[in-house]
Amino acid sequence: MAFDAGKFLKTPDLESFDNLKKEELVLLAKELKLVFKVSMRKQIIKNLVIDKLVDAEILGKEALELKVENIDAFKLKQLELEHERKLKELEMNLKEMEKEKEDEFKLKQAELEMKEVDKYFPQFEKIANNLKWPMPYWTTMLQSVFEGKAAEIYSALPSEKSSDYDTVKQEILKAYELVPEAYRQKFRSYKKFDSQTYVEFAREKEDLFDKWLTSKKTKITILIT
Repeated sequence: MAFDAGKFLKTPDLESFDNLKKEELVLLAKELKLVFKVSMRKQIIKNLVIDKLVDAEILGKEALELKVENIDAFKLKQLELEHERKLKELEMNLKEMEKEKEDEFKLKQAELEMKEVDKYFPQFEKIANNLKWPMPYWTTMLQSVFEGKAAEIYSALPSEKSSDYDTVKQEILKAYELVPEAYRQKFRSYKKFDSQTYVEFAREKEDLFDKWLTSKKTKITILIT
């Protein structure tokens, strides 16, 4: 049903008035012969109508509580923009928090027992590269998962070396005797246990050989003739 301004003025209702849409307030303002512009913000028109209705004793003074004082179109626009800015800021903060949580989760996923430190570094590097973590921050992130001997080695490094990922990695691998020479000796000296099957022995031997080559950054090329 279309809004009838004349009918409303005969039986005014404060709750109904507060729920009027802008176009209905415009009709009411015209009926009251108020000086205004349709381009004005809704609240400005509403304030003008309230003043008129209270002055004419059509509505009681309690209607004045519905007014928003000292707000013009410019200020209302400012409030809207500020509200939008805060919403965008909140959205960005939430995204950053989600990213931090994701990074933390990925880092935790990469954690291994330090007895498997040789497996840890390749795993960490893969995740760090996939998530595009800046390399200068890698050692800072690593120190939170170092334990035992690895933590001691890291703490003992001078500040200029402790911030260099390759240096930290090499020093820790050296401390765990996971350098090429150590792998070579393990490969050469590894003997079959009585409890091992020949398949298990061959697998362990192959694993040590792979680690030896990997530590030397050597690739195997198989030629098929």
